[in-house]
Amino acid sequence: MSNIGENIKRIRKQKKHSQKQLAEKLRTTPQNLAQYENGKRIPKIETLQKIANALDVPLYELRGFDGSIRVNPNPERERLDTEAEKLIKRQASGESLTKEEQKKIADYIERTKESFSRLHESVKSIKNTIEELGESNLLSDYRKLNISGKEEAKKRVNELTELPRYTKKDEKETNTAEFSKELTPEKDYLLPNAAHERTDIEVTEKMKKHDDAFFDEPL
Repeated sequence: MSNIGENIKRIRKQKKHSQKQLAEKLRTTPQNLAQYENGKRIPKIETLQKIANALDVPLYELRGFDGSIRVNPNPERERLDTEAEKLIKRQASGESLTKEEQKKIADYIERTKESFSRLHESVKSIKNTIEELGESNLLSDYRKLNISGKEEAKKRVNELTELPRYTKKDEKETNTAEFSKELTPEKDYLLPNAAHERTDIEVTEKMKKHDDAFFDEPL
């Protein structure tokens, strides 16, 4: 995924804006904008939204979404993919392929994997952006409050953190709880009570008694 500064610079040039022109739209200096583009400073989410508005692009484009899986891929990529898909059908029908044709299929698989990997990263970026925007809006509303309002807001937020319904669960605790639900009294011998116990066979009552007797024997 591209660097945010590189994205700002690339999109600015695509829009045919000079640094000075974009800086004027943002009501900042060209020097400040240059620092963002060079990666010397990372813009806050509020600033990034202003830059996106000034460039007339969605915020996620500045965050690195590059349309990994496109509705209209470039013609050469589309041609290669179509050819590879036909080769896959031929191979599935039992037809033998040359090494060159097999390589085209392998290349197609790698391109597809790479596209899905980029899409996954892009979705994560969009999700983070949405969360940050929510936090930014919350902070913006908080700053509008007077001293009494801010104290009341902090008290309300603190009260919410005491209610399980509104707080995030620890991932480890969640996984443990889900695993526990799957264990019924009849299945509790699936737990690793005995180092030698196998879980690929049914554990009989006789086997359970043997294990209990073994561990009850004095050392």
